[in-house]
Amino acid sequence: MKVFVACSGEENVEIKYRNLASDVATSLVRLNHKLIFGGYDTGCSLKCYMTYRYESGKIKAILDVHDSKVLENIEVDAYEVLPSTFERNKLIYQASDMILILPGGIDSINIFFSLIEETKKRNDKKPIILFNYDNYYTPLLKFLESVHSHEFLSKEDIKLFSIVNDIKSLERYLRIKDNEEERI
Repeated sequence: MKVFVACSGEENVEIKYRNLASDVATSLVRLNHKLIFGGYDTGCSLKCYMTYRYESGKIKAILDVHDSKVLENIEVDAYEVLPSTFERNKLIYQASDMILILPGGIDSINIFFSLIEETKKRNDKKPIILFNYDNYYTPLLKFLESVHSHEFLSKEDIKLFSIVNDIKSLERYLRIKDNEEERI
């Protein structure tokens, strides 16, 4: 399965988030998932990339032209450079079998919302996972509950994504999805 991992490229992110990115990458590569990489050569994004490379996992980069200099510092199995973030997000959606959103900033949240909307519009069953590590996304989830309580968001919309809180629950989720893929 090809998994896109969204996470922060900020250099000064707390070590626990960089370690999470590494642990997630280790779990994904050991379950034979390919990485769709859309980010930076710094922060959590770099840690995820480095772990994947160390574990000999397959990596495809999908980048906005403004981030293409990243390719000078990393080695990937394949890459595509797009003229805008909008085009990048579209290709990430098309190229990925699953979307995993780790704690991150505006770009991670942008991808989360834009790909949920795409899943909804396409009536697609593409798994989108929000990794609520250390309750990082709890304020966002409370916001979504409020939006739902004001009837701007349906229960079906909320069901368009799943939430995991730790590596063990992520691995359980991945194994379930892998078993579903095998039956198809």
